[in-house]
Amino acid sequence: MSPLSLGEVLLLIAFLWHLSHQAGRLDRLHHRIDVASAALDGHLARRAATVADLATHLDPASGVILAEAAYAARSCDPSDFDNRMNVENVLTSALKATLEDDEDVAELRKDPTINLLLDELVADSRRLELSRRFHADAVQACLHLRQQRLVRMFRLAGRAPTPRTMDFDDQLPASLR
Repeated sequence: MSPLSLGEVLLLIAFLWHLSHQAGRLDRLHHRIDVASAALDGHLARRAATVADLATHLDPASGVILAEAAYAARSCDPSDFDNRMNVENVLTSALKATLEDDEDVAELRKDPTINLLLDELVADSRRLELSRRFHADAVQACLHLRQQRLVRMFRLAGRAPTPRTMDFDDQLPASLR
């Protein structure tokens, strides 16, 4: 058996460096997803809290609809991914159902407290939308890297779970845009 030539050693070192680089990149993407998930969780909680506050100032029927949707969103288990997406969709649907009429919202805005809460809801929803986009971008980049042949072959992702995007409706009612 002959010793490895200098070219073969350099090629082996370059290959190992590439694998190490890909593993580090994948680790950073998983960390970025964790940070984006935490931010998204915070924005979801803030939106639900604002909706719960708003529900106390509305008429009883609208208030009950929004309060129930906000309570479900606040008490949902974050690890139950599919249920959480469903609950967030229900909250958005409740917002659209109760705040869809421009004239009703204009009437509500005459009350300074409700106007402040509606402005806060708009700001929370915009932050939530941006946070969801950042999370989705990080997940897509990670999934793209995890699909590469060398990453799969050498199992560079380790035991990290495959990330998923949070796909739910986060659009404000037209009367609040």
